[in-house]
Amino acid sequence: MLIGLTGRPGAGQDDAADYLSKVHGFAVVRLDAPLRRMLQAGLGITPQQLTIGQHDKLPAFGRSPFELLHSLRWAWVRTAVHDDTLAAMARDAINEAGPHPVVIPDIFTPAEAALVHELDGRIVRLVNRAAQCRGPEPVVPERDFDQTIEVPPQPFGLFDQLDALAAEEAWIGALS
Repeated sequence: MLIGLTGRPGAGQDDAADYLSKVHGFAVVRLDAPLRRMLQAGLGITPQQLTIGQHDKLPAFGRSPFELLHSLRWAWVRTAVHDDTLAAMARDAINEAGPHPVVIPDIFTPAEAALVHELDGRIVRLVNRAAQCRGPEPVVPERDFDQTIEVPPQPFGLFDQLDALAAEEAWIGALS
């Protein structure tokens, strides 16, 4: 079972992935893991600093580590780097998850969405109209979304929808 989450930064992809991991046993594979490691090694940033809730700006950059991560990701997409590079790197991590279901909380490009579909996964777009805009909308075309979840103001509403999604995925997996 493979679920790829997409949506504007801050829509709730990380929260959804954490929930699926803790409650339903999903392995979390991050496509931006190489960029995270680069920031951690080069700037001494901790994994906790790369979460959306951390707003402390790095004096040398005038941005938070989370903002730097998304700037790097967006720059990666806009440059000449082939858009399936991060997806290709993630293939090994997905295979290493073994029999566990996998959730990818950072689907951003058409190539990344194509990888999820190639592996018989689903692309779920999270829309959180109440969330502060924290970056650009992913460049995944709407036709690639298998489902859209409107994130309600209370987290339990999202958790209920994720429970239903995990149950549906398990049912589909059992049939195939």
